[in-house]
Amino acid sequence: MISAFLILMGYLILVLAADQLSFIDPTSLGLVAIGGLCFWLSQHRGHVLQALRVNWCGEGKSAQDKWQAYKTLRNGRNLFMAMAALGFFIGAVGMLRNLEDPTRIGPAMAVSILSLFYGVLLGLLICGPLMHRVGVMLGADDTTPPHMIDHLLQPPSASAPLSMGGVIIGPLALFFLILSVLD
Repeated sequence: MISAFLILMGYLILVLAADQLSFIDPTSLGLVAIGGLCFWLSQHRGHVLQALRVNWCGEGKSAQDKWQAYKTLRNGRNLFMAMAALGFFIGAVGMLRNLEDPTRIGPAMAVSILSLFYGVLLGLLICGPLMHRVGVMLGADDTTPPHMIDHLLQPPSASAPLSMGGVIIGPLALFFLILSVLD
């Protein structure tokens, strides 16, 4: 529900903005979307499509299939967020390298900010709810041991700061986008 609201707000911002193409940066989009998808497919090959199938019609699937789908979607979320962080740092280095030429700071800032935007969109607003849905299916399954459910629904300790950072960065980015449209 919250994801649908955030996607609707993002869409309204794009529609109300004077220049809708300013939200599309091929460098950032390629880095986050294509790079994240390539890394995701290289790690999970055929499991990505299987995870999407389990998500949409997973009622008859086994607990092992659901567990694999959950791990695949969690890894996809983390990879999209990691690619967004990489794009942010590439853009930040581009800004710092071109401080003497103000005309070259803008494109580097676009790479930096839009990489985070695309990472939040793909990682937290697409992969996150899909992952949560499979986690709920695992919790409703009687064959899954209770200790596995607790382990599934908690983020791994290595990615907890990344997940928490994305949860904080997403609404802040949306807030600043709304402010920029209102000016």
